[in-house]
Amino acid sequence: MSASSTSEERTKAETSAPGLRANTGSEAPALYTYYWDVMVRRSRLMMFVSVGVTAVVFLAAMLQRPEYQATASLLASQEDGSAGKVNLFGSRDGASWSARGPNLANHIEMLRSNTLAALVLKALPESARNLMNRTGLLDPVRVQRLIQVRPVRDADVIRLSVRAPSSELARELAEAYVTTYQEYSLTRSRADISAVRNFVELQLAAVAARLDSAETSLEEFKRCQSVVDITQETRALVERQAQVLVRYQQASALRAGLEQRLAYLKSGLAEYGTEGPVSALAEELAALRTERASLVLAGYATTSPRVEQLDRRLRAADERLRAELGQLADRPAAVDPAQIPRAFERIFDLEPQLAEAQATEAALAEQVRMCNEELAHVPVQERLLARLTRDVEVNRQVYSLLAQRREEARIQEAGRICAIGVVDPPQDGIKTKPNLRNSTIVALLVGLCVSFAVVLTVDRLDNKVRVPEDLERQGGVLLANIPRFVAQVMPPTQVKAATDGDGSSSSVAAAESFRVLRTNIQFATAGRPTRTMLVTSAGAGEGKTTVAANLALVMAQSGKKTLLIDADLRRPRLHALFEIRKKPGLTDATLLGVPLDQAIRPGPVEGLSLLCSGTLPPSPVDFLNSTLFARVLERLAGTYECVVFDSPPVLVSADAAILASRLDAVILVARMGQTDRRALAEAGKVLNQAGAHTIGVVANELRPKPAYGYHRYRYRYYHYRHRGALSPTGAD
Repeated sequence: MSASSTSEERTKAETSAPGLRANTGSEAPALYTYYWDVMVRRSRLMMFVSVGVTAVVFLAAMLQRPEYQATASLLASQEDGSAGKVNLFGSRDGASWSARGPNLANHIEMLRSNTLAALVLKALPESARNLMNRTGLLDPVRVQRLIQVRPVRDADVIRLSVRAPSSELARELAEAYVTTYQEYSLTRSRADISAVRNFVELQLAAVAARLDSAETSLEEFKRCQSVVDITQETRALVERQAQVLVRYQQASALRAGLEQRLAYLKSGLAEYGTEGPVSALAEELAALRTERASLVLAGYATTSPRVEQLDRRLRAADERLRAELGQLADRPAAVDPAQIPRAFERIFDLEPQLAEAQATEAALAEQVRMCNEELAHVPVQERLLARLTRDVEVNRQVYSLLAQRREEARIQEAGRICAIGVVDPPQDGIKTKPNLRNSTIVALLVGLCVSFAVVLTVDRLDNKVRVPEDLERQGGVLLANIPRFVAQVMPPTQVKAATDGDGSSSSVAAAESFRVLRTNIQFATAGRPTRTMLVTSAGAGEGKTTVAANLALVMAQSGKKTLLIDADLRRPRLHALFEIRKKPGLTDATLLGVPLDQAIRPGPVEGLSLLCSGTLPPSPVDFLNSTLFARVLERLAGTYECVVFDSPPVLVSADAAILASRLDAVILVARMGQTDRRALAEAGKVLNQAGAHTIGVVANELRPKPAYGYHRYRYRYYHYRHRGALSPTGAD
């Protein structure tokens, strides 16, 4: 008999899917349950892989080269060590943005730089350099990889860590880093004052040479010309001219010193590439300040409208420039740790001073010219003596002033403190690698992760049906779990003994599982007349004959008049299982006219009859398709309440598909650990294409493990809920 129209519609819908129907919603097994089941089923593999990987990772970690780490803590303070700057001739610069704190990003980048690593290598002792050369670390790039620099949260403290192959080398490297960076930072902090001091020393040497030359010329002139002194009027003119010349040379020296400092600051800013809006605003501000200084020198009052207008323009330009510098100052810089805004502020302070110095120098130059014109009216010998006396006096005063400014520059340079202080000096390095505790933890974690990934991969690649959940995940309806017992093939006599209460515990469990199968079949076929059913499998050796025999036996025990037919016309086995003759049988009653009463034999329990295969026909397919077989099938279905057929495997021959199309229900048998999921899905597809009504799958030879023991599934089938037939599929 064929399936109903509703089942046919459902079968067509399922046939269009590429695989078996997947469970959804609350019916889907929990993910954690699946993972746990996989680990339990493949616990041996997981343990083997875990132990192996853990051992390899642990050995690799313990055999790595020893490594020691030395640590130092550095305090980064404000880079300017003084409240202000002393200019060449007495005026003081204001503190430039002195409220700004240290830029830790600059210090960190400098500590990580290749430049500092090269300086550290030069500062190392010879023994340390030889050791690093032997280990292949005498290279700035390699040294950079040995250090780790990080800021301490909510503090201006930098933590410097240095790794090395030995404890002493780690400490020496850390000490070299701390000392070298302190010297480098101090040198950068003193650079602008050092430039002024160097300039003053050069000027002092030149003035000293001029003073010696002037004194020698004066003495020579007095000796040769026999002139001892000059007149009172000429002396007054010489003194006035000397004062003007001293002021003029002071102005010249001040202008040259300011130019020197400005050139140094601008060259430092050039390293940052401060072009664009910043450069344009800086030039605009400098021009405005120069213009204002010129107006003030020309006699304009600070309250005049023209000066006030320049002040307003200066304030607006200064605000725009500070906004641009506020963004630029946050950028880490590895070339110069000095802050850009402070350098610009110094430039802004120095440029108007330079403009004023240039104007003063020009005015004094004019006064010097006028004094020279007055001196030209004095007699020749007296004029020459006056000039020589003037030169000596001027050079003497300038030399004294330059000597004083040199000492002031030295004091200011010495007063500059280092922006880097040592909080915790480096100690002997602590061994960090290999670390037994960390290596053990890492090895265990890696071993567990790799083993878990391996068992999941193996499980995904394994196409065998291992547990009943595999059937459910493919969308099949699980009818029963038949446990695996000692004999692996349970004869009906054992089932009878088990149902009578006389048998082993495994036999009793097997009998109970067949009763569960019987109950679930009744639930699956509720509301549908089902007298004939086929028990088959995808391939050979999956236990379909045993399941069919025991199913017929428990059906008979329930009070139904049951007939078990051996329809496997290629390799029949029921006669051997029940220890009866094969002939006469089904084919003899159908083709040779043997009465059915003679072909049918009584079974081991009341209500059960047996019909063996009989004489094997030359073409089982033609026999099952014949009209004679259809008549016999109709007659048997009208005589017995339940007719159970055993047939060849679905994928071995077409016999099972032909039989399935003529019967009311089909039951597939899957042997745990042997049945291929793809073969099972293909069998379902063949049966559905034949129009069969597949009501579910039986999980045969389930291993009674704690995780998949019989009792875990025993009671669930009393709450069985029908979900539909096995869906057709192709490959798994």
